[in-house]
Amino acid sequence: MTNHILNQCSKCPLEIKQKYCNEIQSNSKSSTSEEKESNKDILLEALEDTSLPSTSKKDTSSMSSSSESSLPSVKRKKASCQQTLSGFFDKTAVSESSNIDEALARALYASGAPFSLFKNKYWEQVFKMLRPSYQIPSPYALSTNLLNSEYERGQINRSQKLSEFDSLSIVINIVGDGLINIVICTPIPLFYKTVHRGTVKETGTYISNELIKVIQEIEPQKFFLIVTDSASNMKAAWNIINTTYPHTPCVGCAAHTQNLLLKDFMKENLFEKISKESKKICKCFKQHHILYAVFKEAQAEKYPKSKVISLKLPAKTRWGSLFITLDSLLRNKEALQCTVLVKNLNVKQNIKKVVLDDAFWQNLQYTKQILYPISKSVNLEESDRSILSEVPFVFKYSYIKDTILDIPQQVDLTSSLIEGLLKCVEERYEFCFKPIHFAANILDARFKGEQLNKDQLIEAIDFISEMVRSLNLDVGKVVANLAQFRTKTGFFSRNSLWDSANSTHPVIW
Repeated sequence: MTNHILNQCSKCPLEIKQKYCNEIQSNSKSSTSEEKESNKDILLEALEDTSLPSTSKKDTSSMSSSSESSLPSVKRKKASCQQTLSGFFDKTAVSESSNIDEALARALYASGAPFSLFKNKYWEQVFKMLRPSYQIPSPYALSTNLLNSEYERGQINRSQKLSEFDSLSIVINIVGDGLINIVICTPIPLFYKTVHRGTVKETGTYISNELIKVIQEIEPQKFFLIVTDSASNMKAAWNIINTTYPHTPCVGCAAHTQNLLLKDFMKENLFEKISKESKKICKCFKQHHILYAVFKEAQAEKYPKSKVISLKLPAKTRWGSLFITLDSLLRNKEALQCTVLVKNLNVKQNIKKVVLDDAFWQNLQYTKQILYPISKSVNLEESDRSILSEVPFVFKYSYIKDTILDIPQQVDLTSSLIEGLLKCVEERYEFCFKPIHFAANILDARFKGEQLNKDQLIEAIDFISEMVRSLNLDVGKVVANLAQFRTKTGFFSRNSLWDSANSTHPVIW
C-alpha cells in the first residue's frame, strides 16, 4: 500500500505522501534487514517523483544515506520496469495509417459518397473515439492520391482477372454526356473503361473502332461475343466487327430488347390509357396528405399488416416498373374505392370516376397479365448471374404470344390491335435471338437444347461448326463429341458427370 501511495497513485495529495515518507524514516531504525531493503526501494522510486516537495527529497535522501551502512547494497530498479508516458498514448504507424486510408477511401468510392463526407464534426468525433491518433484524409487527398491509387489497384486486379479466362465478351452502353461505358464479362462483369466521345459523332465506324481497340488491347482470340443495344449505329458497328473478327458475333441486349417491347405495347391506345390513368391515381393519393392518410386507414382496416403495400409510381424509361405500379393498384383496389367514397373528402371527380369504373380494373388486370412475363424476364436478364444459354427460356416468346391471345371477354380488343402486339413481339424476338443463344443452350448441361425446335437446333450446330473452323479444330470430331454429349453416350455416359450439372456453374462444368 505504501508503494502504491508514494509511486503509483497520481491522485494522492502531497501531504499524504509526505506523511508516509516521514513514517518510513522514523521506523527505519527498528525495522528488520528485509524491511529496510524494501523501504529503501520504495524511497528510491519516490525520489524520482518530481511532485514531492524538495524538503521531503532531502530528508529522504539523508535518511537513505544515514542508513546506508546498515542496509545491504541495493541496485536501483531498471527504468524499463516502469510504465512510460508513451504507453498511455495511441500511436498509428505510417503503414497502418496508409492501410486505413486505403480501406476508408475504397468504402467512400463504392458508396458514391462525396469527398467532403468526413469533414463533419460528428464524423470526426466518431473517428476520435475509434482511433484517437488516426488523421482522417482530407477531401483533397481523397480526390487525388488515394483515388489514383485505388484506380491503379483496380486496373491491376482487372488485368489479373482477365488473364485467368480464355473466353470473354464485351457489353457496351452509351449514356448521356457523350460517355461510352465498356464492360467485359468473364462471365462475371468487370468494368473496363469509359470513353469520352467529346465532339465526335457516335457513328458505326467510331463505335467499332473503340471496340476493336479493346479487343486488341487484351487478345483477339479471347473474345467470342459483343452485346449492344438496338440503335442503328450499333448495327452498323456489327458489320464492321464481324468482317474484322468473324469468330466474334454481335447480338442485342435481351433486357434492353424486352424493355423496348414494353415500350411498343405502351404505344397502343388501350395500354397507353391504362398507364396514364394509373399514374394519375398514384400521384393524386401521394400528393394529398389527408387523402393519403384516409387511404392508409382503409388499408389497415381491409388488409392484414403483412399484406399492406404502398402505391408505387413507375420509373422513367424503365418500362418493367409499370408492372409494379399496376400490381400495387390491384392489391389496393378495395382500399382505394372505400377511400374515394368517404363523405366530405376532396377527391377529384375524374379520379373518383376511374377508381369506381369496373372496366378500368378489367383492362388494368389484362395489361398486368401481359406485362408480367416480360417484366419478370427483364429482371432476370439484368442480373449479374444471367448467362447466354438461359436467354431462350427467359424471353418466353411462346408464352407472351399465348398471353396476348388469352383475352378476357370483358376486355374489348380489336383484331388490328392484337395483330400489332404480335408483330411487335416477332420483331423484337428476331433482333434478340441469334444462333449463338441456341448454341449456348445446347452446350449447357442443364438443357442440352432439348426444348429448341428443329430450325433452332440446325442454326446452333451450324454456328458451332463455323466457330470450330475459325479456331482451326476438327469439325467432325467436335460434332461427334457434341452428339455423345446430347445422348449421354461415350465419355458422357458417366452418371457422376450429370449429377453435378445442376449444382455447378455451366461455365465450370
